[in-house]
Amino acid sequence: MATSRFNFDADKIVPPEFELTVKEFIDAVEVGDAFTVGRLKAAAAARTRFVFTSAQAVKAVAKCIGNKIPLFVCCIGHQTAVTATQLLNCTMEGMANDAGKLADVIIASGLKRVLFACGSQRLPVLPNKLAAAGIKVEEVMVYHTLQVLHKMEEPFDAVLFFSPSAADSFFQNNTLPSGCVAFAIGETTKNALVLHTSNPIQISPIPSKQAVLEAAIAHFNHHNSTNHTI
Repeated sequence: MATSRFNFDADKIVPPEFELTVKEFIDAVEVGDAFTVGRLKAAAAARTRFVFTSAQAVKAVAKCIGNKIPLFVCCIGHQTAVTATQLLNCTMEGMANDAGKLADVIIASGLKRVLFACGSQRLPVLPNKLAAAGIKVEEVMVYHTLQVLHKMEEPFDAVLFFSPSAADSFFQNNTLPSGCVAFAIGETTKNALVLHTSNPIQISPIPSKQAVLEAAIAHFNHHNSTNHTI
C-alpha cells in the first residue's frame, strides 16, 4: 500500500505475484498570493540559494514564478532534483539524501543566507542546523499539507511511506499488523515511523518512490516467492 501517487509506470515494475494498492494520505494546497510571489522573486533577484526538501515545494515555486527566473538550488533527493530541473530555470549547487546531510552540504559551501521553500508541516532539522551554524534562513511557506484520513481494512505485507506527513496521517486511523514491514523513502520518514510503530522499518537506498517500491519487491523476493500485498 503506497501513500502517494507514483510518477512512473508502477505496473512495469510490480511482478504479477504482488498486489499493489495506492492510497493518498496527504494533499497539498499551494500558496500563490502576491506577498509570497514577491518574496520568492526578490530572493531570486538577490541570487539567494533556494533550498527544497520536497518536489511539492518545487512545484509550488514553479507555479509562483515560472521557469524564466534563474535560480540557484540545493535540494534533497533524486526526485526533487529531477522536478527542479524540469520545472525551474535552475543551477543545482548541492544535493543530499536527507535534511541533516543537506544542511551539512550547505554549511560546507560557505553560504551565509538561504531561502527555504517549504510546506506547512516542515520539520525543523534543516533550518535549525543551518541557524546553529550562523546561516540566515528565510522560510517561505509555499504550500499547506493536509491530512487525508483513511481506515484500511485489508491486511498488507508492507506499507510504503514517502513522507513524514503521510506517515503521521496513516497512523491516525491505522496500525501496522504483526509481520508487516514499513519501507521509508529516507531517514526523516523513518524517524517519523519510529514514533508510531515497532515493526521493522527499511530505508530505501535512494530517496525516490521507484527505489522504495523496488526495495519492497526485492525484500520479499529474497525471503520467498508467495503472493504479497503492498
